[in-house]
Order: sequence, then C-alpha cells, then structure tokens
Amino acid sequence: MRKIFFVALPFCLGLFSCTSPIYINTKGAEPRLVIFGTINEDYTRHCIRITKSTNYFSNEAPPPVTDAIVTISVDNEVFTLAQDDTVPGSYFTDSLSAAAGKTYTLDVQLDFDNDGVAEHYQASSLMPKGPRVDSIKLSPIVLDKVPILFLYGQVYYETENHFCIYTGKNNEEQGLFDYFMILSDAYISTIGNAYPMPYFAEGGIHKGDTVNFRVDNLNLEYANFLSEVSQETSVSTPIFSAPPAEVVTNIKCLNANIKVSGFFAAYSKGRDLITISNIDFKF
Repeated sequence: MRKIFFVALPFCLGLFSCTSPIYINTKGAEPRLVIFGTINEDYTRHCIRITKSTNYFSNEAPPPVTDAIVTISVDNEVFTLAQDDTVPGSYFTDSLSAAAGKTYTLDVQLDFDNDGVAEHYQASSLMPKGPRVDSIKLSPIVLDKVPILFLYGQVYYETENHFCIYTGKNNEEQGLFDYFMILSDAYISTIGNAYPMPYFAEGGIHKGDTVNFRVDNLNLEYANFLSEVSQETSVSTPIFSAPPAEVVTNIKCLNANIKVSGFFAAYSKGRDLITISNIDFKF
C-alpha cells in the first residue's frame, strides 16, 4: 500500500511556500522471528511466546510459530517447555522456581527458514535481587501539579538496580498498571533508603483514593530493552527522527545468519503495596 506525506517546500526566497505530495512505497519486509518471555520469583509456570512479525500496517495478530523445542536451563538442570495447544505459539514450564542471583538460559530449536535444518537460538539472563520496600507515603509536596510518593526500605548494592516502577489507582484494572519508569543504579545510589517518585494518573489523585504500587528490579539489558520499546512506540517529532527502528535483543541465532526480535529476561517482581491518600489536592 502507499502512504502520502505532504511536505512544505521553500520557494521564492521564503516569500511563500507550497506543498508537494511524496509517495513512499511501504511494502512489507519479510517476516522476522520473534521470541519473547520472562521469568520471575512469583510464579513456577513461565511462558515463552514465539511468533512471526507482521507488516507495520497490519491489523492482524502475529502468526504463531509451533513445533519448536524450547528449554530453560539453570545450575545444570534443564526444564523442557510444553507447547500449549489452546494458545498456539506459547510454550510453558511445568514447574520452575526461580531465584535471584542465578543465570537462566533459554534455548530454542526450530527450522524458521524452512531449509530442512533446525536453527539454534539462545539467550541468557541474570536475575537481580529486588529491593525491600517497607512502606510508601504520599507527600503533601506537589511539583507542577504532580504529587510525590516517597518509598522507604532497603536497596541491595551487591546486585544490579534498575527499578521499574508501576502504579495504578483504585483497583479499577486489577493487576494492570498505567505508568512505568526505570530508575538507574546511579540515581538510586544517591538517594539512600528513601527515594521519591512522581505519581501520574489520568484524572489526578484525590482524598480517599487507593494507590496500587509495585517495584520490579531488572538487569541492565532488560531495562534498556523496555526503554527502547517505550520510545519506539511513542510518537517521534519530527517524523522519522530518533529513536532507531531496531530495538536491541539478547537472543542470538548460533548456527545461521537469521535476525531475531524480542527478549528473554529474568527479573525480580516486587510485591504489591497500597497507600491511602489523606490529602486534599486542590488543583
């Protein structure tokens, strides 16, 4: 299909301008293999999703990739993931109890290019230790109409710290959070056991609201991946400006020249906390 962009062109020393249509061929590229999955300490049943990419303008779900051999290994123990017949392209562990400080390796074998030889895809991820969050407090401080939450607890510096902070309000969507940001280790180390974060929520926060709150700890690679995905899915100004289209992955094909998208990550999932606002925000 073709998209039309109108671009203003200078003319007659800038006394006036005109527009001229530019036709861009947006023919889709060849499908790429996409592998994505995460594991954390909260669950023993973890999922790896394998699909093919679709055209940028497609409204259809990515086609699933079936009949792959998928394993996750840790400490010389190998866990084989079973294909879920009800959700094609999804592969689940039966029982894998993850723990911080350990490195998990994902292996996938499949013949994606249909040449009769299975390719070997692999990624490894170290699970960092999560912070201990004892309590949170809603401060009366308001900066540019944004209330501030203060966190109290312990940050462990024997591990990487890249905190992904999630917030939501009033359990309107249980388990879903409407905002996330990543705090780097360099920032966290300057603020000690109490660290502030701005709270953003559609419609603001009011007296009596319940604020849902969670802090996950990611390794650096996964933190960078989420940041790049967030930038990639936001609107760029001007059009076609940064960020680049290629989001970095940690998954590699070991025996063929096949590019892969997606990510495999082990991360520490924080426990859900809540706080009740007892402050009137008059703005």
